[in-house]
Amino acid sequence: MPILENDSTVISLPAGMIERHLIEELASIIWRKRRVFLADPESL
Repeated sequence: MPILENDSTVISLPAGMIERHLIEELASIIWRKRRVFLADPESL
């Protein structure tokens, strides 16, 4: 998946790296929300 930068430079990242990054971001968000819920169940 190429990413255009400055209309002349093309940066290419393997789809696997992008997917891994997104999954790690989602996992950290879910973990933080769970920690908040466990600390204060009535907050949600």
